Amino acid sequence: MTVTLRVDATPTAGALTLRPWNAGDVEALVEIYRDPTLRRWTSLHVEDTEGAKWWLDIQDRGWRTGKRLSFAVLEDDLPGVAGYLALKRPDPQGSAAGLTYWTAAHARGRGVAPRALEGLSTWALSTGGLRHLELIHEAANEASCRVAGKASFRLHHTLPDGSHVHMRDCR
Repeated sequence: MTVTLRVDATPTAGALTLRPWNAGDVEALVEIYRDPTLRRWTSLHVEDTEGAKWWLDIQDRGWRTGKRLSFAVLEDDLPGVAGYLALKRPDPQGSAAGLTYWTAAHARGRGVAPRALEGLSTWALSTGGLRHLELIHEAANEASCRVAGKASFRLHHTLPDGSHVHMRDCR
């Protein structure tokens, strides 16, 4: 199973497409991961073409198992990959899932991340039997706190390591 999602345009931003990653994204991934800010907040670093192919294989495996549905985020009116989203379901039959995301440097500050998270969250909670979504990020990443709020996630608690946990429930 794979899914492609659309997020409508707003008066100030074009529509978004969320689609599974593919082999054509290798060069974009290598370029995106050169960004020092992205490297600061993510645990995986794609240094070269081989690393990108390895990462894409993991994303493909996630779709096949249903445990990690990852999406490339594209802005319909601009070229290139704008970001990444993943719906993580350790138990594909369970009622809860985690979300993770990042935004490419060229797409930051334009509302891409909250709009993409909102689109994926709405889809996930309205299909597939999910009741709760969790978004975890480092408390020091203030931009992620703002994104969570804009995407209708409320701060739920702080973990012992200082990470913030934001929750969104089925309405």
